[in-house]
Amino acid sequence: MCTTNIFGKLFLLLVSLVVLLELKPRSRQNTSSRSSFIRRDTRASRKRRLGRYFGSIDRSIFNSAQDCESKLQLFHDLVKIGLDIIRPLKLHVNDPPWVTAEFKTLIKARQKAFVQGDIEGYRHLWNITISE
Repeated sequence: MCTTNIFGKLFLLLVSLVVLLELKPRSRQNTSSRSSFIRRDTRASRKRRLGRYFGSIDRSIFNSAQDCESKLQLFHDLVKIGLDIIRPLKLHVNDPPWVTAEFKTLIKARQKAFVQGDIEGYRHLWNITISE
């Protein structure tokens, strides 16, 4: 059983909290050590604007959909459009571009030599990391 009343209740829920999960394919050849994360804009003004967007949607458009799957797809598309336009994704990168995976491995090996008391190995790895 699928009714538009369910979608009306979901819209009321979405005014306060929006979570949209999608699977994204991962690249298996990631040689970069740059860690990054993606966040949506979390300012209160953007949340209120998103709430106004959801409140302004005419819920009668769900009546035009014929089955539950098409209603769910329509609902998903409306939420995604609202999120992408009003609360866009921002990419945050933690490492500078010159810090590669190999460079981080050298630093870890250098620190390990220092902790173990291998002063000669530490100095050797220190010279290599300085020249990088």
